[in-house]
Amino acid sequence: MTRAFFLIVAIGVWALTWGPILLGIGWAGLLTEAATPITGMGDIPDVGTGGPTNSAIGTATGTIADSPLNPWFNSRYVSALLFLVLVLVVIRVSKFMMHEQRVATVHLLLLMRFGVLSAMASMGVAALGLWIEPAYFGGLLVMLSPGHLVWVTVIALLSAFASMAMGFALEVNAHCRYGTCPVQELSWGWKEWGLWLLMGSLVPVTCLVQTIRDVPDRAMELVGCLLLGGVASVGVVLLGAAIIQRVVHPDLMLPGLWPRWICRVPSETMTERWFYRLGSWIAVGFSRLGKGYAEVDENGQSRLSPGHAQLIWAMLFGLMGYAAAGLLNRLVGPSVDVFPPVFYLLLLIMLSGLVLQGGSFFLDYFRVPTLLTLLVLSLGFYFVYDTDHYFRLNPDEEPIAAVDSQSESSPVPTAPESPASPPPGNPLVEKEPSKANPGKMGKSSDVQSAMAQRSDRKRTPPMVGAGRESALPKKRVLICVAAAGGGVQASAWTAQVLTKLEERFGENFSDNLGVVSAVSGGSLGTMVYLDSWEELQAATDATQRQELWQQIREHSRASSLAATGQGLAYPDFWRSVFPPLVHRDDDRGTRIEAAWKSRMRHPERSLNDWGEKMAKGEMPIVVFNSTIVETGQRMLLCPLPTTSKTPCTGQATFRQLTEMYPNSRMRVSTAVRLSATFPYVMPMCKPADAPSPETAFHFCDGGYADNEGIMSILEWLDEYQGENQTIVILRILPFQASPLSEASSHNGWFYSSLGPISAIASVRNTSQVERNDRMVRLFRDSKKCAEKNLKVVDVVFEFTGQNLAPISWQLTEGQKRNIDNAWQVLEENASRKQGPIAKLEEILQMPPQPQPRTGGIPTPRMR
Repeated sequence: MTRAFFLIVAIGVWALTWGPILLGIGWAGLLTEAATPITGMGDIPDVGTGGPTNSAIGTATGTIADSPLNPWFNSRYVSALLFLVLVLVVIRVSKFMMHEQRVATVHLLLLMRFGVLSAMASMGVAALGLWIEPAYFGGLLVMLSPGHLVWVTVIALLSAFASMAMGFALEVNAHCRYGTCPVQELSWGWKEWGLWLLMGSLVPVTCLVQTIRDVPDRAMELVGCLLLGGVASVGVVLLGAAIIQRVVHPDLMLPGLWPRWICRVPSETMTERWFYRLGSWIAVGFSRLGKGYAEVDENGQSRLSPGHAQLIWAMLFGLMGYAAAGLLNRLVGPSVDVFPPVFYLLLLIMLSGLVLQGGSFFLDYFRVPTLLTLLVLSLGFYFVYDTDHYFRLNPDEEPIAAVDSQSESSPVPTAPESPASPPPGNPLVEKEPSKANPGKMGKSSDVQSAMAQRSDRKRTPPMVGAGRESALPKKRVLICVAAAGGGVQASAWTAQVLTKLEERFGENFSDNLGVVSAVSGGSLGTMVYLDSWEELQAATDATQRQELWQQIREHSRASSLAATGQGLAYPDFWRSVFPPLVHRDDDRGTRIEAAWKSRMRHPERSLNDWGEKMAKGEMPIVVFNSTIVETGQRMLLCPLPTTSKTPCTGQATFRQLTEMYPNSRMRVSTAVRLSATFPYVMPMCKPADAPSPETAFHFCDGGYADNEGIMSILEWLDEYQGENQTIVILRILPFQASPLSEASSHNGWFYSSLGPISAIASVRNTSQVERNDRMVRLFRDSKKCAEKNLKVVDVVFEFTGQNLAPISWQLTEGQKRNIDNAWQVLEENASRKQGPIAKLEEILQMPPQPQPRTGGIPTPRMR
């Protein structure tokens, strides 16, 4: 019966995963018969010119129906195939649903519910990334390295084997513990091998297909890695079975758990007799747990029930492998992803299934709900051990004292009229972070004075950018960048825009860059860019600058999803099971921050170190926007205070880092983490060293309040005292504006459950953008701008290139190519004096650079 259950699960999940895609291929075949070509979802029509599609963008993200298919392979044959599979499932189930076994079958299915759910969840990862939520989980199925496919194959097959082993052991011992009907003797043959491979191969095969579509030139290498992983999995199972049968007495063996030829009767040696006695001692302890764990032999001695000894040893070997993988990650460090993200997800599912199925086998006998028991234990651990998620305001472990709001600020040296010259020497060498000014910034160093200092400071000599000398503008321009959020896509697009603009305009862009307000993924791209600010300003060689720009773009696109999986499978898992084993500061958020720091030039830099340079006008004023969970207020993570007066009062006002935690010495990477606390991927956290419990607020992603960060810019500009200037509000949007779509065909309780989450994700590109558009127009037409002769120009760099952009922390190679292709589109539009680059050239009074025209290119929206 157990095999029937798992066969139903395997075939059902395979059909649900690939059925819709095969049907899509079938319909593509019908369309091919009608001579209608199928294009990838990344292809974009030439808007306004009637030209051909832009194939440069769509090749990386097409669907399976990207190329013309065999016209005979259509939906009729695919439907017939799926119907045949359904008939086979029904026939298989009917053999185990005879009248006399019907009650026992249902009873057994309920008892092994967590094992079945674990198998469904492991296999369902493929469907989740393929068509259920590809924007969030599609990147899980693409391997960044061929070697990662080996680990995915191993963990997928071992997870399937663990589910089968738990089910078989439960089926044999259920009649002793629960009084169900006894089963026939189990066996292991070709059907069991086939079932195991069927359950364990879905995710690896799906990863293979998706990775080949991303990097087709490595197809043979990927196939070899898949086969290697399969051989390694079989070898691990056979080796473990061979070792176990040497230390477990034959009477305690359950032959159905392993291949028959492994379960031969060994000759008893002294070592084996010692293990036999150890098993008897364990059986004495297990006998206190009730029936089904131990039994008494003909000599009156206690021994484990069949299968338990094998599972104990298998669990021991599994824990050793689990610990070895964690140790390997620690030894290698966060800069290298030893295992892919889907490896940790499958590992977490397997561990959860083992814990839940083992707990239910014990608790079901007493009619105690398993999930309710775990919930009560988790709540108990939460209150006893304070199992929350934390970050450090002061990573140097120096105590932070509460500061009276009425006390005077510590003095800060006033900014000089001109910035200090760049330090000589190799700009790639890390300088020692400044330890001066450990407290809060003084009143003389607020945001408004720093903006004035940045705008009025003496111009640096013209620098040579990309082999040419840039021209100075006729008048000062204040560029205010709003970097919107959206995971690693936002990080990559933000760094792409900033580096390419600096590469194109030289110091005309970098010297005029006054303010950067970033949110979520945009905060990460901003941090990566400004982390190399000193090196870029000090560089005098065009080749060196090109290398710096390229490294910035590469680091902004690097995956952080593996760090998330590592944090989930290790510290966060044990925080839920037994919190004393985990350091309170260690979680998936800390692991992601460590991965970001490993790619920084100055990983220990604090916001205060940046604040000193901001106050002197040596770098742009930066604010990372976060959200306070308890109140919903915006949190401005900026080392400089602002004197901006908001018309709102009470809870509606924003909060500032310098106001809530004036003595904070927070690292830049920690501020980015608070701004980019992506829902579920990173946990909401609170300061472990807050001055008082009343100020220990939780922080989450800044996109909840304002996904563009435009509100912070407009509030600062409202207090800006400059006159006779052009203010450029440069908005970096990492997603293409969603066209008006048809109403959803989904209904019922399932869509009602997921609808609120879908609505929250949808407003990012609709209502928030609409609101920000209106706010910019109102400020541009305000009385202040007219009186001070401020010309406000709204320039939008909107990503174009694919309809389904990733919303996670991993980019595939095809998605990275889309970033480059989207910028190429903007440059080609600029050659025709269209788009945001052309508008920025007009403002900065730079002559447009000639670019070859390659055909019809869509023009992104520009205001």
